[in-house]
Amino acid sequence: MGLLIVLIITEIFTPVVLRQHFYTDSKAKYSISMVIHVILSLWVWILFFETTSYKSFFDNPKHVWLMMNLTGIVIAVVIPRVILNILHFSDSEGNIKYSALLRQIDKNKKWRSFKVADKYRTYYNAYNTYYNFYQFTLREI
Repeated sequence: MGLLIVLIITEIFTPVVLRQHFYTDSKAKYSISMVIHVILSLWVWILFFETTSYKSFFDNPKHVWLMMNLTGIVIAVVIPRVILNILHFSDSEGNIKYSALLRQIDKNKKWRSFKVADKYRTYYNAYNTYYNFYQFTLREI
């Protein structure tokens, strides 16, 4: 339920951020960024609904594959969007005469948000792995 709320909020605020960044500067950049946003959003929602509506055994390889893909897409797409939205709206209420400066700061924040998400992904993958080795004989099974 928490992921659903986060997805809905990011789907509402991310087009607003993209419009504020690219619509006045270049219509081509705005169009391309919106197309990429829509493609990634569709991918996220399809994976989310497939994973949450799965009606078989929990440890089925297909369900595990869906959960791994959903985790990857959340780390690669949703977390940078959340960080971008938080950083954008946290200081967009400043003075209007500094809007060009804020736009440049926000462009730097995009790269910072991607770096933060990449560091989180690297840390999560580095310390969340473990291996279990079991040896079974035919009689134990």
